[in-house]
Amino acid sequence: MKPNFCDHRFEVLTSDADARQQLKAHALLCKMQDIANEHASQLHFGYEDMTPKGVAWVLSRMKVRFEKEIHWRDQVLLRTWHKGVNGVFSLRDFQIFSEKKPEEVLVSATTSWLIINLENRRMQRADHVIGQDIVDTAYLVDAIAQVCDKILVPKELEAAGTRRVRYSDIDFNLHTNNAKYVEWGFDAIDPTYLLNHTIEEFQINFNAESRLGDEVELWKQSLSDLEYYVEGRCNGKNIFQILIRFKA
Repeated sequence: MKPNFCDHRFEVLTSDADARQQLKAHALLCKMQDIANEHASQLHFGYEDMTPKGVAWVLSRMKVRFEKEIHWRDQVLLRTWHKGVNGVFSLRDFQIFSEKKPEEVLVSATTSWLIINLENRRMQRADHVIGQDIVDTAYLVDAIAQVCDKILVPKELEAAGTRRVRYSDIDFNLHTNNAKYVEWGFDAIDPTYLLNHTIEEFQINFNAESRLGDEVELWKQSLSDLEYYVEGRCNGKNIFQILIRFKA
């Protein structure tokens, strides 16, 4: 049986790179969202297939590991595949390969998705909505074998500012796009620190939604010299958590 994955080649553009000329986490997540939707559509459970059923995919958890640095103008191949289900979660993995050295893995990632009812926001089981295809289309290969866990909240946090959800932050469903939370999480860290450190890994949990006009409070804590925790709160509710580790 032919492996069931989807590939997308791209060059790291100026808009994708940070001040160190490395691929931004926010830009990477945008590309991952696009290819995930493309592949889900190929498998007949993409946006166009789910909306008429009154349901939608929601990204719940993600872990991204940078095996190698990716720089401005690098030519790379982004690959994704649906990896089956784990309880209520549907799993999807990603890898990025170097075009110059196709066997070289630059990034590995695993994600956990939920299906929700658009009217009452309740979770739906993937096998109930999609049926046997959710099993038959799975490609059982691990980019990262361990599923994404819950992120523990540190005991003490310090305020790191607020973000008002603007028009440019929202997606099709009028909620803040997931990539924006990653952007906000990194922006909460001292820029001088970011200019002198390279990302090794980040994990993010999307716990609740925020909408146009909402004010999101940001809180952070330095867990060690190389590890930061950031969370966002809206109306007293924890809406996202991100744990970022940097290379020594």
